[in-house]
Amino acid sequence: SADTPESHPDDAPGEDLRADRSPDSIPTDPLPETTDESIPHASHHPVPTAADLPDEPDSGDADQREPDDGDRPDQDPVSHGVPTEESEPDDQPGSPLTPVPTADERPTPRGRPPRPPAGDPVRPSSVLVAAAATGGWAAVVSFAPVLVVVLLAWFGSSAVSGGSAVKFALAGWLLGHGVPFTAPHGSVGLAPLGLTALIVWRLVRAGAHTARAVGATPHEAPHVIGAVMVGYGLIGGAAALAGSSETSEISPLRALLTTGVLAGLAAAPGALAETGAAARLWDRLPAPARAGLRGGAFAALVIAGAGAALAGLATVMAYRDALDLYGSYQTGVVGGAGITLVCLLYAPNLAIWGASYLVGPGFGFGVGGEVTVFDVSLGALPAVPVLAGLPTGPAPTAVAVLLAIPVLVGMAVGVAAARRNRDWTWAWLLGGSALTGPVAGALLGAASFAASGPLGAGQLAQVGPVAWLTALVTAGVVGASAALAAAATRLLDGQQSGS
Repeated sequence: SADTPESHPDDAPGEDLRADRSPDSIPTDPLPETTDESIPHASHHPVPTAADLPDEPDSGDADQREPDDGDRPDQDPVSHGVPTEESEPDDQPGSPLTPVPTADERPTPRGRPPRPPAGDPVRPSSVLVAAAATGGWAAVVSFAPVLVVVLLAWFGSSAVSGGSAVKFALAGWLLGHGVPFTAPHGSVGLAPLGLTALIVWRLVRAGAHTARAVGATPHEAPHVIGAVMVGYGLIGGAAALAGSSETSEISPLRALLTTGVLAGLAAAPGALAETGAAARLWDRLPAPARAGLRGGAFAALVIAGAGAALAGLATVMAYRDALDLYGSYQTGVVGGAGITLVCLLYAPNLAIWGASYLVGPGFGFGVGGEVTVFDVSLGALPAVPVLAGLPTGPAPTAVAVLLAIPVLVGMAVGVAAARRNRDWTWAWLLGGSALTGPVAGALLGAASFAASGPLGAGQLAQVGPVAWLTALVTAGVVGASAALAAAATRLLDGQQSGS
């Protein structure tokens, strides 16, 4: 006898379809009209009637009709493929009701802490704690080489205690920030730029790390910079209190202000770049301004590199005098290593002196002493090996040709600006090219200011180039050369294209 619905009262409708999934078992006859009474357990499994089903076009051949959703054996005939609360809960992944994570809630790259939700301001306490940690680490990293140099210089010396050596190391570390100290022979304020470069680099990273740690936005970058200023300034003031002694006196207030300002200036690029504010500011600048800034930085870098090469060549040529100065100390291998490290820390100073020498103004060494390409007047020099390469007379003609380096650098920048920006107007071309001069002058002027200072009283009260004069001459030479070269390149290119 054939099975009827009454013979299987506990089976859900369509159970026989799920049991046989072969294509031949799919019914091809039109669906009969059904009612709720003809289906067992209709109250538990509501099934739409034929009247509720959408009308389908009459194809004339029921055998060729594709089975609808209710006839497919791999779907529930009750739901007809429509999601229900039982088949797709709200918390299932991919559900339309599942909230999509925002940009702030998405995983961040490895090694970076998650950023706070957008619109949630950073707490001042978090910024201060992060700035204290990053600023303290910058101070430790930059103080370590100074301590090593002092310990090497005073190794084996019974006249100096360990506490005095640490105090002198703190004074030398603050000197790298531009904080002078008073010694028995006068004020010492000539900063070793090698140490200064290390300090600035670590402070730039401190600004970036602080902004990253708190998830600062571009609008919160000034808060990060201010926190680094305050935290690092307090470290500098504490170092001045700890480093002062009977032989070296340091002003705590000046140390606090100087180290704080330097920290703010150095941390600003790192914080602005990390938060994206630097990119926004750069994009807002007009194209000639961006070209002038790039060209000026390039020109200043090339001139400083040429000065470093000149200073290194002069020191190598005077290596015999440098060896004699080493021998006069009689400090042994360890003491000689300490003296070498001191010379390396002051090597960038000589590079800036050489750059000012190439630009024209030269530099001074002592009251009334000056060193230029055409005139040299020097008094007694300290017995330091790094000073053995200072010139003793006017430069020969072959060396005087080096004065053309700033002019050639400016011309190269102008030619490059004209070739890269052929669609610029004359005003944009000449303005962007001429701007390279003030930018290069400002950079070399700032470097000359940092590379100058006193080494004591009397004859050594003034050492280094005159910052404002170096900046003024560099701006005029590089700016005029760049503008003239850009104009000449534009005219020549126009004549060649016209012909």
